[in-house]
Amino acid sequence: MDMICELFAKAGAFVSAHRVRLSATLFTGVLLAIGYLSGSPGVWSAFFGPALLGSLTIAMSGVRFWTWIDAQGQTAQRLRAWSQARRTVFRRYIAYPLGGVTCWLWLQTRGISDPCVRAGVRVASALYAWSVFLYVAYCAAMLMIVVVYGAVMLMIVVALLTLTFIVLGEMARGADDSVESMRRTLGSPSRGNSREQRVNPETGVEEQRTFLGWSSIQSEDGRETRINPDSGVREAKSWLGWSPISGDSGREERVNQSTGVEEDRTWPGWAPSLNDKGREQRTNPTSGAAEERTWLGWAPTTNDNGREERINPETGVREEWTLLGWVPKSR
Repeated sequence: MDMICELFAKAGAFVSAHRVRLSATLFTGVLLAIGYLSGSPGVWSAFFGPALLGSLTIAMSGVRFWTWIDAQGQTAQRLRAWSQARRTVFRRYIAYPLGGVTCWLWLQTRGISDPCVRAGVRVASALYAWSVFLYVAYCAAMLMIVVVYGAVMLMIVVALLTLTFIVLGEMARGADDSVESMRRTLGSPSRGNSREQRVNPETGVEEQRTFLGWSSIQSEDGRETRINPDSGVREAKSWLGWSPISGDSGREERVNQSTGVEEDRTWPGWAPSLNDKGREQRTNPTSGAAEERTWLGWAPTTNDNGREERINPETGVREEWTLLGWVPKSR
């Protein structure tokens, strides 16, 4: 009987001396049982993994490990000071928050007197805090990647749609021009008053294509007009013959035969005329393209459709530039 009482006394003394470790061991067993019965090891690890490591630290670690855990507070302080020395992306958004959270946890748990319990609580709380922080950082990085990827894809789609609409528009215009040209060739009437124009290379008369062939264009006062092949002066035919006509400025106009520059007659002589932009304009003597003088030199002008124009040097036909090349321009 005395032996049994002595055994119970020793057991009670052992439990009293190691009650913290025994409690941590019991808690560890409960967590393992919950994980085994849950059937979802991933979810169990996320919620109870840090608590399990903290209880194992209390139940099985020694003095050296407790001392090492306490020293990690100084490591966290050095990490925070290092992250403040140079504000890079990694130091600002990863190193500094981790160091600051760890320092705060070590400061809050320093009041725990039992070193093994303090070490276990610090391990568990640090793992929980770091897990939440890394998960949030991962979600933010994934969101940023998705946003950037979506923006790039949207830009590519918009660019492809814009290019498709441009190509389809040019193809439609080219098809319309081809249909109109075929109608005129076959002698069928075209829509509205859409006809090719030219400056006759031999006579300089401005003409338009009809189903009967090329015929002269009548001005607003019902007279034929031409650009004199010898002088380049714009003229109109009257019953007295060809006579110079005046432009919007009330002056005679001409196209300089050597330079192609459009000029007005002033009292000192012929001077270059200016367009709506206040620039000189000309018909390139070589290519026949309509150009204007800029500070970089002569540059092609564009018509109301946003296309370059020219008078074909060989045929005199007015043409505009498309994706299909130079095609006759219709009125």
